Amino acid sequence: MRIVIVYGSLTWNNQIMAERIEECIKVNYPQVSEIKLVEWFEVEPTILKEYDFSFVGSSTWGDWDPCDVMVQFIDDIPATNLSGIKTAVFCNGSRSFEQFCKVWDTLNETLSDAGAQIIWEIIKVDWEIDESFDEIDTWTKSIMKEIL
Repeated sequence: MRIVIVYGSLTWNNQIMAERIEECIKVNYPQVSEIKLVEWFEVEPTILKEYDFSFVGSSTWGDWDPCDVMVQFIDDIPATNLSGIKTAVFCNGSRSFEQFCKVWDTLNETLSDAGAQIIWEIIKVDWEIDESFDEIDTWTKSIMKEIL
């Protein structure tokens, strides 16, 4: 199985989250033959078609906005046929905002509308990523159990 983890991070928090997902997979699932970790601005949505499974994530700015590096990627999703693609979304933000990580609910809908199959509920964690490692690991293992 080949997995891509695509993330967007301006303050390193989402990168830490992505690296934690990657580490959990490497340690617990030796049958995964490839894991690619890549930032959103380096790729187009078509990269999701090159792998058996994708994790997609980013941080949230304010109540609603994705981080700047993700805007073009998100805008390009509707023009991409993602039929048959299996994915899960992860995000981080601040619970101090009324719409905590709300943009990622929209990303789930955008991916689904483009044909992707969202196979697990979004994980949304607060800015203190290192305090959420157990939650991230449990989420990742649940997904891996589902897709393997």
